[in-house]
Amino acid sequence: MAKYRYVYTEFWTDPKVSEEMTPEDKLFWIYCLTNPAVSQIGVYTITKKAMAYELGYSQESVNSLIDRFENHHKLIRYNSETREIAIKNWGLYNYKKGGKPICDAIKADLKKVKDLELVRWALNSCLTSIKADEMNREIVSIMMNFLGDVPKELIDDTFHDTSNDTPTLGEQKENENKNEIQKEKIKEEKEHDVVNSPYQEIVELFNKTCISLPKVIQLTTPRKQAIDALLAVFNDITTFSMLFDRAQNSSYLTGKNDSGWRADFDFLLKEEKAIKVLEGGYDNFQNTKKVCENKLKSSFNNFKNREYDGVELEKMLLAKSNKELIDEYEEGDGFYGEN
Repeated sequence: MAKYRYVYTEFWTDPKVSEEMTPEDKLFWIYCLTNPAVSQIGVYTITKKAMAYELGYSQESVNSLIDRFENHHKLIRYNSETREIAIKNWGLYNYKKGGKPICDAIKADLKKVKDLELVRWALNSCLTSIKADEMNREIVSIMMNFLGDVPKELIDDTFHDTSNDTPTLGEQKENENKNEIQKEKIKEEKEHDVVNSPYQEIVELFNKTCISLPKVIQLTTPRKQAIDALLAVFNDITTFSMLFDRAQNSSYLTGKNDSGWRADFDFLLKEEKAIKVLEGGYDNFQNTKKVCENKLKSSFNNFKNREYDGVELEKMLLAKSNKELIDEYEEGDGFYGEN
């Protein structure tokens, strides 16, 4: 079935869009609302690498945009661990029509979500809006029943006033069990990620290999994100080993340069710098001037300079010529073979 997403024409006249967003912001926001991964509930899984590829941006640019939309515009939330994104006020524009196909799709999308807090945040952002009563009641009831613990005070009595929407004790118990299962699932996945995380291994590899560079003391979130970005490019840790080996063997990167500057862990985690290091851009090289001087020294021209004026040179040539004539005379019968 084809997917359609509502983008109202008032999008372009919204003051938040027209006055507060840069051209890059507008493109990113439209992308968040309409990309192929978007679900019926406004919470979906998408990797930063996929965003960067489809938008034609670098992963650093995508990281900046996500941070900007989370902390400045406050229009999304992104869970880097589950790689899920939630869109604020999604329901105000997409929960207009109900019906079995739509409701079935919403139920299916809810089951795919790992971080239920994202669903809760997205729904609450709609319920606190003055346009909340414009949403389809059946869809909102499905989401509330699935979550089980959405505060009732968020809902206007005129919007949610039917006894059919109130879950039975059995349904409430079932919802509680679902929440517990989801929480346990997220907990297990987080524990699995910690155990199998390559972050610490990469840090230890750097500290062990790059003994001439500043050691890493703390593994921060930005560093984890940078490692994730490089892993998406390198695919394995072996390349990190090659990267650190090459950096340690580079005189320039280890401080043997005019300024005494040294590279560090953060420098090597930048994608363009890492690629340059791996391609030999910082490898050692001989001083060109010294190489040229050494090549000039040979048996052909490695002699002491002599200085003569014109008169001295003429005398030397005449003397040498006379000597040759005398030698020829003595060896033969006179000059030119005469008797």
